[in-house]
Amino acid sequence: NDISKLRYKEAKKQNVVYDKRTRLDVIKDFKKQNQEAFPVIPPAGFYKRFKGKYNFLPLGGISNVLTVHCNESGSWTSYISDEYGFNNKRINFNSDSKKKVLIVGDSFAQGACVSQDESVSGQLTKKGIETKTLGMDGNGPLAALASIKEYSKEIKPNIIIWLVFDNDLGDLERELKNPILTKYLDTNYSQNLIIRKKEIDNILIKEVSKEYSKGRSEKENKIKNFLNKSISLFYVRKLIGLNKRSLEKREVKKNKKKLFNKLEKVIFLMKNLSEDLNADFKIVYIPDILRFKNKEYTALGLAPLFDIKNFEEILKNTNVTWLNFYQIMLDSKDPLSFYPFKIKGHFTPEGYKVLAKEIQNFL
Repeated sequence: NDISKLRYKEAKKQNVVYDKRTRLDVIKDFKKQNQEAFPVIPPAGFYKRFKGKYNFLPLGGISNVLTVHCNESGSWTSYISDEYGFNNKRINFNSDSKKKVLIVGDSFAQGACVSQDESVSGQLTKKGIETKTLGMDGNGPLAALASIKEYSKEIKPNIIIWLVFDNDLGDLERELKNPILTKYLDTNYSQNLIIRKKEIDNILIKEVSKEYSKGRSEKENKIKNFLNKSISLFYVRKLIGLNKRSLEKREVKKNKKKLFNKLEKVIFLMKNLSEDLNADFKIVYIPDILRFKNKEYTALGLAPLFDIKNFEEILKNTNVTWLNFYQIMLDSKDPLSFYPFKIKGHFTPEGYKVLAKEIQNFL
């Protein structure tokens, strides 16, 4: 919320019109225009809300619907989801595509807060490298591994790229407490989500529609809080990323060595899965804006959860090639310009464009 206020303030300075509606307001306005719309429902948000109620964990959202995502630049972004609920026009590749790239990861992989064509997968596709994404807000290493396991055989990519973000070690700490995600450490485990597509859609639509049908009451206020915070991009990141409470940060710091060992195992499994599909597995590392704003780190008592040197060691051990986008941003004239209003969040369309260009060169 503090970051949103900073954005409003900066937008006003720059004479940028900023849409202050909440996600729920946007969805209701679409409904008034007879357009059905739904929020992004990431795995982390679904598990937090419904753990124990269902015996499976959806990795995508509702399929083939208008999906309202986020607003960091002043305008709300939305997309029509693909047949499995991800941010693609359609999930399968054209048979004549020479390079078929599948991207997994969190909100950066999903294409947060830009149009579908301006996301990293959209930008690569415009460059002639057909690219699909299984990214979802808040996904950590285990969710990325699970996405590859569940969908890659159907999609048949020849290159798989995991976009790693600074909070992925914290995400792994959380995901290791998720009994469904931890089962993916077993190479034989699958939820068979592709054949459960209709079941997943029915459950997600039912749960969200149930919330819409309530009247204005204390319950509706709780629902608003849930839809606009628990499912929201920023709140999920706040819970699982660099803004963890000090106790959680200390826990991650204390367990860092153990977590890096687990991370190495997950990367090894991702690589093996890719090789089984005759696909090359690669990693692209994206930094948090706070790496460029050390004063904020000091003020907030934060430290990067990702130790790049330790990460490099893991990649040597697993023989995985990677692109260090942090170094590219450091070498640019103004790394803060990659973010709307130079404030913590995701990339501008131009930032995603530079990322796509560097990935193209990397490939």
